[in-house]
Order: sequence, then structure tokens, then C-alpha cells
Amino acid sequence: MRDRVTKALDLTQPPMLVIDMQGVEVCDSSGLSVLVYVHKAVTASGGRLLLAGLNGRCKHLFAITALDKFFDIRSTAELAIAELSEPGNSPPFPG
Repeated sequence: MRDRVTKALDLTQPPMLVIDMQGVEVCDSSGLSVLVYVHKAVTASGGRLLLAGLNGRCKHLFAITALDKFFDIRSTAELAIAELSEPGNSPPFPG
């Protein structure tokens, strides 16, 4: 995943990414580590990352690790994409 996202960072500047987590049933520390890496890479490039579709187990994991406060999380990928597609949408953290 890290390689795919690194390539995706080059597609748009600033990078605007949505990671749809709807099909993820289990996320461990290595998965969280990749997501944190991606978040840092995207924000360092002046972009924005939204996570979408977290299920109950993932929501719980993000809550107990306080990552639900670190990441922008939306209920569906469609909502996340629509938000990033709004005219004038700019990243919250300049690169």
C-alpha cells in the first residue's frame, strides 16, 4: 500500500486522497503505521487525506488509539470525494 500511495502522491498537486476502508475488517499496528506515514506524506506535500467507511472494529481501534482525532474520517467514500471536489477546497495544512 505504501508504494501505491507514494505513486498516487505524484498524480495531483497538492495531493487529495481518499482511502476507502469499507472492506477492511482487521487493522493492526502495521496498517496503522502505513496510514500515519501516508497522512504525513500527504500533509507534507500540502495535500489532504480523508479516510472513509470505517467499520465497527476499525472505528473502535481508531478511538482507543486516539487516531480518530488525528485523521479526517467520513462515513462514506462518496462523501469524502464530494468534499475534496468542492470548489475552493484547500488543504488545512500548507506544505
